[in-house]
Amino acid sequence: MAFTGPRPPQFVSRALPGLLAALLAACEEHGGAPQFTPAEVTVQRIAPQTLPQTWDFIGQTQSSRLVEIRTRVEGFLERRVYQEGSLVQAGQTLFLLDAKPFTAALQGQKGQLAQQEARQANAKRNLTRLKNLVEQKAVSQKDVDDAMSALAEADAAVLSARAQVTTAELNLSYATIQSPLTGLSSRSRKDEGSLLSPGSEGLLTTVAQMDPCGSISTSRKTSCCASAARCRKANCKRPAGTAMWWS
Repeated sequence: MAFTGPRPPQFVSRALPGLLAALLAACEEHGGAPQFTPAEVTVQRIAPQTLPQTWDFIGQTQSSRLVEIRTRVEGFLERRVYQEGSLVQAGQTLFLLDAKPFTAALQGQKGQLAQQEARQANAKRNLTRLKNLVEQKAVSQKDVDDAMSALAEADAAVLSARAQVTTAELNLSYATIQSPLTGLSSRSRKDEGSLLSPGSEGLLTTVAQMDPCGSISTSRKTSCCASAARCRKANCKRPAGTAMWWS
């Protein structure tokens, strides 16, 4: 069968080998084929190891001890000493009440004690004199008995007066309100100049102990128990030095 279509020009077939030779020569002049550096490969040896099992729960921290700071005596709040929201130390002064009424009451009770002690000393002297006279038959035994009763009453009055002095000293000490523990303080519920009274209206602030501090989780108990069961099934070991573990 004869080919009747158009034939390619003969000069193209003849010029093709020359073109290829020129391209190869140009590549050799530019350094030949491009050189590629081998890519870096990271190699890690796989070996069995022990990994800790942890859980993430949403919870809320809670103080291990929350103390309400209240007034024990009635009086006017003179000054707030601490900074609200700060960490306070045990024994640190938080509030100061007007101490002048308590100081005056203490002085009055000390005066009463001095009077009772004077009466006690006088009763002792009277009893001593009557005992000497009764031996001389100068007084009756009833006078001596009355003197002994008067001395006993004087002794009781002195004890009562001393108790009143102790109470006045305590009330004066209560005018200085201190923190019973180290913790985070809250805002003051009373303003300076307010009249404070013991009881439900005597709350001044709160102090939360932060060491140790607990946590309340909102996670279900069933999910925690299921995780613990999976750990036991996988022969998980309790970490050394841990204080708690699922049971």
